[in-house]
Amino acid sequence: MKKYIFPVLMLLLVIGMVMGITHFTQKPEPEPPFLDGWDYVTRDKYGNFYYTSLPTITFDGGTDIDFRFHALYRKLYSQVGREELRALFTNQPDEIINAVAYELETIRFREKLDGKYIEGAERHFYRADDSEMTELTMNVSVEEDKPLPRSSVGENLYDFAYNRLKK
Repeated sequence: MKKYIFPVLMLLLVIGMVMGITHFTQKPEPEPPFLDGWDYVTRDKYGNFYYTSLPTITFDGGTDIDFRFHALYRKLYSQVGREELRALFTNQPDEIINAVAYELETIRFREKLDGKYIEGAERHFYRADDSEMTELTMNVSVEEDKPLPRSSVGENLYDFAYNRLKK
């Protein structure tokens, strides 16, 4: 029994050192802000937070193996997220992009036997005072018939809505 004490103590020491180094070198993930009436869904690589309103998750019809549904999402933009948005709206002045606080996006999903799909979306952008920025409205139709990539933000949004869908 005594021959195991030293290796176990060394293992605990190494684990403690790794945890300590990780704690001091990794920035903590920011907590998503609470939004009344919205449920937090996920966060993307740009630091944007995604929420949904549960009453907006709606079954649009179909069969057990091929059906459609949609949901309304609220995306809170980070500074890095606004920089990515700037690449989509190259014709808009910086002041307009910098004023974007969040977007409301209705995403239309489709479940088929071979996977999960996004069929399209309607996006509206808003300032912090909740006024709509009509110059940035987007309607997106997805022509490609490619399933959502695994563990992507799109799949997380899909799964969250699907698991709360009333059929």
